[in-house]
Amino acid sequence: MKGTLALLDREAIEGELTVREVREGRAEVVQMWGRPESVRADFRRRRSL
Repeated sequence: MKGTLALLDREAIEGELTVREVREGRAEVVQMWGRPESVRADFRRRRSL
């Protein structure tokens, strides 16, 4: 995020930023060994990892 904001500053792009969601804490650890790629992709999509 920091790099993206720096890029907007360098390019002098003006606008407004709204924070929609804040996540904090530790990431959930789930054993994925042996699971199909579709399950892994769904897990990443749902948890934004």
